[in-house]
Amino acid sequence: MNVNKLCSSSLVCLALFLGNHVSAVEANVEQQQLSAALIYKMYFYIDYPFAPKVPHYCFVGSESFAIADILTDRQKSGQIKSKIKISTWAAHNKITERSCQIIYTAPSVRTNKSIIQKLSKNSLTLGDDDDLSNNGNISSLTFKDNRPVLTFSRKQLKSTLLQVNSQLLSNSIMLR
Repeated sequence: MNVNKLCSSSLVCLALFLGNHVSAVEANVEQQQLSAALIYKMYFYIDYPFAPKVPHYCFVGSESFAIADILTDRQKSGQIKSKIKISTWAAHNKITERSCQIIYTAPSVRTNKSIIQKLSKNSLTLGDDDDLSNNGNISSLTFKDNRPVLTFSRKQLKSTLLQVNSQLLSNSIMLR
């Protein structure tokens, strides 16, 4: 079908554009909801050396805030039964060691590698980029063909005090 001919009507063109845009937006919202659920569940597959009574989920970077909002909404609506603490941060350097059990960063930032590695001693650090050797995170949550892909760095795992459940690792991609 000739798109130029079809777009002779501005209303038809607008509908085509909005249809594609809505699909992309819907896919993004679906990925954010799935990310929120997976990040929430990951806490229960990790043994922390200094686990508090209330797990603290920290979200760093503007693209992570929508996921934090989803978790907050689910907690307020009673969909999340356990008590959790959720906070958002503009940068990693404001987070103290042992204050967060899970630190999710989006977009992943390479300039904070040393800070992220320090936080990774006692926290699961994950981001939206699977280039773990350059961003310092222990793991990443990305999407391929609208399906979640969880990746872990063996090297980063060896330098942490966390114990990650083998069931979680067996369902993940392991990098050196």
